[in-house]
Amino acid sequence: MKNFWKKRLPAILLAMVMVLGMVPTAMAADCPSGQHQWGAWYESTTDSGKHERQCLVSGCSGKETAAHSWSSGYSTDADSHWKTCTVCNVQQPHAAHDFLSGWQSDGSSHWEQCRTCGYHANEGGHIDKDLNGKCDTCGYNVGSAYVTV
Repeated sequence: MKNFWKKRLPAILLAMVMVLGMVPTAMAADCPSGQHQWGAWYESTTDSGKHERQCLVSGCSGKETAAHSWSSGYSTDADSHWKTCTVCNVQQPHAAHDFLSGWQSDGSSHWEQCRTCGYHANEGGHIDKDLNGKCDTCGYNVGSAYVTV
Protein backbone atom coordinates (compact mmCIF):
# COMPACT_ATOMS: atom_id res chain seq x y z
CA MET A 1 0.00 0.00 0.00
CA LYS A 2 2.89 2.32 0.79
CA ASN A 3 4.23 1.84 -2.75
CA PHE A 4 0.79 2.72 -4.16
CA TRP A 5 0.79 6.15 -2.51
CA LYS A 6 4.32 6.93 -3.71
CA LYS A 7 4.11 5.81 -7.33
CA ARG A 8 0.70 4.89 -8.64
CA LEU A 9 -1.58 7.49 -7.09
CA PRO A 10 0.48 10.46 -8.39
CA ALA A 11 0.59 8.82 -11.82
CA ILE A 12 -3.19 8.30 -11.80
CA LEU A 13 -3.81 11.89 -10.71
CA LEU A 14 -1.45 13.20 -13.38
CA ALA A 15 -3.20 11.11 -16.03
CA MET A 16 -6.60 12.48 -14.92
CA VAL A 17 -5.34 16.07 -15.11
CA MET A 18 -3.93 15.45 -18.58
CA VAL A 19 -7.17 13.87 -19.83
CA LEU A 20 -9.29 16.68 -18.43
CA GLY A 21 -6.93 19.20 -20.00
CA MET A 22 -7.61 17.69 -23.40
CA VAL A 23 -11.37 18.18 -23.21
CA PRO A 24 -12.04 20.83 -25.84
CA THR A 25 -13.17 24.18 -24.52
CA ALA A 26 -15.67 24.30 -27.37
CA MET A 27 -17.81 21.79 -25.43
CA ALA A 28 -19.23 24.13 -22.83
CA ALA A 29 -21.91 23.35 -20.29
CA ASP A 30 -22.44 27.08 -19.68
CA CYS A 31 -23.35 27.73 -23.33
CA PRO A 32 -27.08 27.39 -24.13
CA SER A 33 -26.29 25.40 -27.28
CA GLY A 34 -23.77 23.19 -25.45
CA GLN A 35 -21.05 24.23 -27.87
CA HIS A 36 -19.46 27.68 -28.29
CA GLN A 37 -19.51 29.34 -31.67
CA TRP A 38 -16.54 31.69 -31.48
CA GLY A 39 -16.38 35.08 -33.16
CA ALA A 40 -13.23 36.61 -34.59
CA TRP A 41 -10.24 37.42 -32.38
CA TYR A 42 -9.71 41.07 -31.41
CA GLU A 43 -7.36 42.97 -29.10
CA SER A 44 -8.31 42.56 -25.45
CA THR A 45 -10.00 45.58 -23.92
CA THR A 46 -8.42 44.86 -20.53
CA ASP A 47 -4.90 43.61 -21.43
CA SER A 48 -3.03 44.93 -24.49
CA GLY A 49 -0.72 41.90 -24.37
CA LYS A 50 -3.60 39.58 -25.24
CA HIS A 51 -6.43 39.03 -27.67
CA GLU A 52 -9.88 37.61 -27.01
CA ARG A 53 -12.99 36.37 -28.72
CA GLN A 54 -16.57 35.90 -27.58
CA CYS A 55 -19.13 33.20 -28.11
CA LEU A 56 -21.77 34.29 -30.63
CA VAL A 57 -24.55 32.08 -29.22
CA SER A 58 -27.41 34.19 -27.86
CA GLY A 59 -27.39 34.22 -24.05
CA CYS A 60 -23.83 32.89 -23.75
CA SER A 61 -21.16 34.98 -22.08
CA GLY A 62 -18.29 32.62 -22.96
CA LYS A 63 -14.99 34.33 -23.73
CA GLU A 64 -11.51 33.05 -24.59
CA THR A 65 -8.36 35.05 -23.95
CA ALA A 66 -4.84 34.25 -25.17
CA ALA A 67 -1.47 35.96 -25.45
CA HIS A 68 -0.59 37.60 -28.76
CA SER A 69 1.45 35.50 -31.16
CA TRP A 70 3.83 37.99 -32.77
CA SER A 71 5.12 37.51 -36.30
CA SER A 72 8.71 36.31 -36.55
CA GLY A 73 9.73 39.13 -38.89
CA TYR A 74 9.12 42.87 -38.86
CA SER A 75 6.85 44.93 -41.06
CA THR A 76 8.46 48.22 -42.08
CA ASP A 77 7.94 51.57 -43.69
CA ALA A 78 10.44 54.36 -44.29
CA ASP A 79 10.20 55.60 -40.70
CA SER A 80 9.54 52.60 -38.44
CA HIS A 81 9.19 48.86 -37.85
CA TRP A 82 6.70 46.71 -35.89
CA LYS A 83 5.42 43.17 -35.45
CA THR A 84 1.86 42.01 -36.07
CA CYS A 85 -0.10 39.38 -34.13
CA THR A 86 -0.62 36.39 -36.42
CA VAL A 87 -4.02 35.67 -34.81
CA CYS A 88 -5.83 39.01 -34.44
CA ASN A 89 -3.68 41.29 -36.68
CA VAL A 90 -3.10 43.93 -34.00
CA GLN A 91 0.22 45.74 -34.43
CA GLN A 92 2.83 46.45 -31.79
CA PRO A 93 3.59 50.15 -31.34
CA HIS A 94 5.73 51.36 -34.24
CA ALA A 95 9.36 51.99 -33.30
CA ALA A 96 11.69 54.32 -35.18
CA HIS A 97 14.53 52.70 -37.11
CA ASP A 98 17.83 52.57 -35.25
CA PHE A 99 20.50 52.70 -37.94
CA LEU A 100 23.94 51.15 -37.62
CA SER A 101 26.77 53.65 -37.67
CA GLY A 102 28.38 53.94 -41.09
CA TRP A 103 27.30 52.72 -44.49
CA GLN A 104 26.72 49.07 -45.35
CA SER A 105 27.77 48.03 -48.85
CA ASP A 106 28.32 45.27 -51.36
CA GLY A 107 29.87 45.20 -54.82
CA SER A 108 27.11 47.25 -56.44
CA SER A 109 25.48 49.52 -53.85
CA HIS A 110 25.49 51.03 -50.35
CA TRP A 111 22.77 51.72 -47.76
CA GLU A 112 22.05 52.61 -44.16
CA GLN A 113 20.66 49.60 -42.27
CA CYS A 114 18.38 49.39 -39.23
CA ARG A 115 19.99 47.23 -36.56
CA THR A 116 16.61 45.91 -35.38
CA CYS A 117 14.71 44.99 -38.53
CA GLY A 118 17.33 45.18 -41.30
CA TYR A 119 15.48 47.90 -43.25
CA HIS A 120 17.63 49.57 -45.94
CA ALA A 121 17.43 53.36 -46.30
CA ASN A 122 19.21 55.72 -48.69
CA GLU A 123 20.25 52.85 -50.94
CA GLY A 124 22.21 53.82 -54.01
CA GLY A 125 24.87 52.73 -56.45
CA HIS A 126 28.56 53.44 -55.99
CA ILE A 127 29.82 56.66 -57.59
CA ASP A 128 33.48 57.65 -57.93
CA LYS A 129 33.39 61.21 -59.32
CA ASP A 130 36.86 62.10 -58.02
CA LEU A 131 38.33 58.99 -59.71
CA ASN A 132 40.25 57.79 -56.64
CA GLY A 133 38.92 54.20 -56.89
CA LYS A 134 36.56 54.57 -53.90
CA CYS A 135 32.83 55.31 -53.71
CA ASP A 136 32.39 58.98 -52.80
CA THR A 137 29.50 58.13 -50.41
CA CYS A 138 30.56 54.97 -48.55
CA GLY A 139 34.25 54.53 -49.33
CA TYR A 140 33.80 51.08 -50.93
CA ASN A 141 36.84 50.18 -53.04
CA VAL A 142 35.45 50.18 -56.59
CA GLY A 143 38.84 49.68 -58.24
CA SER A 144 38.84 51.68 -61.42
CA ALA A 145 36.53 54.67 -61.82
CA TYR A 146 32.94 53.77 -62.74
CA VAL A 147 29.31 54.39 -61.80
CA THR A 148 26.72 51.66 -61.06
CA VAL A 149 23.03 52.27 -61.41
